[in-house]
Amino acid sequence: RQWWELPRGKHNLWPAEMEQEEERWIESEHATCDKADHNESSLATAMGDLFADPDPRDIFQFTFHQSTNNNNNNNNSETTGEKNDLTSSSIHVKLSGYKMENGQILRSTGLTLWTASPRLCEYLVTTTTNNNQQHHQATTPIEFIRNRRVLELGAGLGLCGIVAHKLGAKQVVLTDGDTDTLKEMKQNVEANCRSAISASGGIVAETITCHQLRWGHRLDEFRERHGTFDTILAADVVYLEEMLHPLFDTVVKLLDRDRGRFLLSYTRRNVNIDLVLNSARERNFVWMHPEGIEDVYIMQNKTAMI
Repeated sequence: RQWWELPRGKHNLWPAEMEQEEERWIESEHATCDKADHNESSLATAMGDLFADPDPRDIFQFTFHQSTNNNNNNNNSETTGEKNDLTSSSIHVKLSGYKMENGQILRSTGLTLWTASPRLCEYLVTTTTNNNQQHHQATTPIEFIRNRRVLELGAGLGLCGIVAHKLGAKQVVLTDGDTDTLKEMKQNVEANCRSAISASGGIVAETITCHQLRWGHRLDEFRERHGTFDTILAADVVYLEEMLHPLFDTVVKLLDRDRGRFLLSYTRRNVNIDLVLNSARERNFVWMHPEGIEDVYIMQNKTAMI
């Protein structure tokens, strides 16, 4: 097996009034496709509107069972505000979104729940040890989260970021480029992380927040506002080859160079994993694939191993 990291920046957040305003951006309107694909998508959307489901909404409920090992369940309630999750055996998350077969998903894929997100969450709550024989390190998945600054890319409905918050992350920043998806995400964060909401309606110490981020777009501004991150999560985000360069541009810019890890939960759609790993290699990443965990890759910048 191999192990592997990226830049440490400012960790103080800019004042809320200086936060960059969201700009309306809908995924399908900017996706690269040929004319035939565009016509097919437009036709599918039109047919979806014609035969619209009278009840297009859906509820996604998850229970993730944690280890009862005392070494892996130190209470971090002072940081996260979540007083029960780390001492109980389960994490419960309830998300609101759209049915996968609904036509709205053709416009904004983040409005539903895809398979790689629960898979990544299952990995995060396991007690599986990742052994790094070359550097004599052993880590459990929760070590990538607890007391760490965590960024989720393409967060969609917010499942992985919410679970990271409940696992004791120091700070979680959930992002998506699509403005319709961001609206759903914010509602899900508020519904699932109530103990992090102050009486005035704000987030306590900004332990979990949602922001717009388009990969490869205005990254210096985002880094100035939010700093770099110890852990970056991404699940089911690669389904067009042209996404790879902006994705890894974003990871390189925002992941801490000295200790950062990029956890990618992959599902093959239109992009072979070899293309993904080649893009990672071009950006000086090395990776490991934890045993017994389907299609989860843990990446680190190679220079941090020197």
